[in-house]
Amino acid sequence: MHRDNAPTVASGQSSDESVDLWLARERFQAYLLYIATLLRSFHERVPETIDQLSVVEDTAENPVQLLADARAKVSTDSALAAAAVDAYSAAVSSAGVEG
Repeated sequence: MHRDNAPTVASGQSSDESVDLWLARERFQAYLLYIATLLRSFHERVPETIDQLSVVEDTAENPVQLLADARAKVSTDSALAAAAVDAYSAAVSSAGVEG
């Protein structure tokens, strides 16, 4: 999901239609990634997630803040939202919990 992968205009299709469809798909993919991560962390792996979040150091970036950042960006910048979800997944994976 990145703007560099934006579609080129196909014959018979206006550039606005092509870009609008691509943007909708990008946004939908970001929402799916965000929701899947929430479900894995806070439904399927609740004990592991709570254990990991309870030992977050005061100096460390709180992984939940990364999810909050993703939620704030998902409707305006799908690439940044996906990056925040990926950062959350990396943060919890490094602590032994899959995000």
